[in-house]
Amino acid sequence: AMERGESAIEDFCQNSLEDDASEYVFTGLRKQSGISLDKFRKTFGKDLFDVFDDTVLKKNKGLIVLDGDRLYLTEYGMDVSNRIMAEFV
Repeated sequence: AMERGESAIEDFCQNSLEDDASEYVFTGLRKQSGISLDKFRKTFGKDLFDVFDDTVLKKNKGLIVLDGDRLYLTEYGMDVSNRIMAEFV
């Protein structure tokens, strides 16, 4: 039985940190500017590579680039981005 004021939908829709971070990375990498590691840290309270394994960089060399604070897809990476996006889901 539910208590007064409780919502089953509210419980059902709670995303985990990983879900929210995956969505952030997924949508951010679709932009040409990519994502800012600093902004990720401020948004989620963790470093990107504490949430995701950095082997994604090695496995997708030439497709995804870490340049200082920015993580972005190369032009070819954009073309094959669906394969890369699967790494973050």
